[in-house]
Amino acid sequence: MEVTLFTLDKAAEALEADHAKFNTLALDLQRQVREIELSSKPKIRRAQTEVLEKTAALKAQIEIAPHLFERPKTMVLHNVKLGWQKGKGGITYGDPEAVVRLIEKHFPDQFDLLVHVKKCPNKEGLAKLDAVALKRLGCEIVAAGEQIVIRPLEGELDKLVRALVDKILED
Repeated sequence: MEVTLFTLDKAAEALEADHAKFNTLALDLQRQVREIELSSKPKIRRAQTEVLEKTAALKAQIEIAPHLFERPKTMVLHNVKLGWQKGKGGITYGDPEAVVRLIEKHFPDQFDLLVHVKKCPNKEGLAKLDAVALKRLGCEIVAAGEQIVIRPLEGELDKLVRALVDKILED
C-alpha cells in the first residue's frame, strides 16, 4: 500500500469521525448520569438524614443503659455492631513545621524516630544535567527520540469526555 498525503488525509478524516461519534456517546451517557443523580439526590439526602437520626437515637439509648454492655461490651443486632469500645485515640497538631522544630529542640536524639525525612531525586534539577552526568548517577533518558503521534486536538469537551470515560472504566 502506497502512503500519500491523500491516504493520510482519508485515515485522519475517518479517525475524526469515529472520535466525534465516541464523544457524542460519552456526552449522552454523562447527561443520563446527571439526570439520575439529580432525581436521586433528594431521596439520598432523606435516607442519609434518617440514618443519622436513628444513629443518634440508638447512641442515646446505649448511653442510658451502659449496664447492658458490661460483658460483652459490644453485640451485633441486625448486622449493626453496638455497645462500648475503647477509643483508638489519635494525635493532632496544627503546624507540622512548628512540631518538627520543637522535636529538634527538645528531642534531638530521637529526631529520626519522630520525623519522616524523605529524600528523592529532583527530576527538574536532573533534567538540567547532560547525558554523561546522568549516566554517572545511574539515570537514563527515555523516550526522547522521534515518536509517532496520533492524538485528536483536545478541547474542553474532549477533556470532559476523557474524565468521564476514565471514571467509567475505573468501576
